[in-house]
Amino acid sequence: MAKEKLHKSDIPIDVDLFFAVANAVVNTEHMIFGYMCTGDEKYLEFAKEDRDDRAEALKELIVNDTHSKWCSLKHRTAIFYHLLEIGEKELKKGNKEKAKKFFKMAKKEYDKFWTLQKIGGEIGNSKKMVSKTER
Repeated sequence: MAKEKLHKSDIPIDVDLFFAVANAVVNTEHMIFGYMCTGDEKYLEFAKEDRDDRAEALKELIVNDTHSKWCSLKHRTAIFYHLLEIGEKELKKGNKEKAKKFFKMAKKEYDKFWTLQKIGGEIGNSKKMVSKTER
């Protein structure tokens, strides 16, 4: 997959994929919860489609895809997303300092994602964050 930018102000495609995967993980959670609340099986169909799409995006995004790394990276995208959501809610409530705390935590998860992405093999020692584009 090409990692170049279409325009100099664009973010790299792998960063777009990171956000897409994070949203797909969370959307799958919402679809399953929708099923749990309503019993409507259409939610399960959507959850399966979301999961399949997420898996395809992850194949494009993740290198060195051992099982433990694949799972950890997928879950880090969800952690990142949920921390952003909490930060946004705190900001909306006027709790700027509390929001900044959650945004900082989200940034750490983002950094960990790219660090794990850079190192080979099973999860182990971490190094400085680097996106696939920077390699």
